[in-house]
Amino acid sequence: MTNIENINICDICGDHLINNITKLNCNHIFHYDCIKMAYKYSKNTECPYCRQNGGKLKKQCELCKAILKTGKNKGSLCNNKIKNGDYCGKHLNYKK
Repeated sequence: MTNIENINICDICGDHLINNITKLNCNHIFHYDCIKMAYKYSKNTECPYCRQNGGKLKKQCELCKAILKTGKNKGSLCNNKIKNGDYCGKHLNYKK
């Protein structure tokens, strides 16, 4: 598996980050239920990946499902918040 493919994997459970996800203050993304359990058992709000303060858990959000075609994250999911349907404002007219 390449590094680009690893971007869309939850570092807690190892499953793909498709839905039921949340972004911490450090910008790391996890499944909401995974990070909620990690916070509960560690009794602090540190990001389990970088150990920075992850902050208070934000409301669960759905992220854009568009695949980036250019830039350093080419081939990975967009991961911006959904505006309408399955895509963010930048990718509303996106087609695979």
